[in-house]
Amino acid sequence: MRKGILWGGKQQYQTIYQDITERKQVEEALKVSEQNFRNSIDSSPMGIRIMGSVDNTVYANQAC
Repeated sequence: MRKGILWGGKQQYQTIYQDITERKQVEEALKVSEQNFRNSIDSSPMGIRIMGSVDNTVYANQAC
């Protein structure tokens, strides 16, 4: 964000930024972790069923 301000009688500009590098790295690591988890479940020879509330199947792998 860039905003004009008056400082010492002269027009000056103030720049404010936020470094989001760490947040983006954490988001990418989470994405990779979630994909690894899904791949593990999908490729498992054992049947895996994830249940929600009131006997509701949220996910079942191919073996199930």
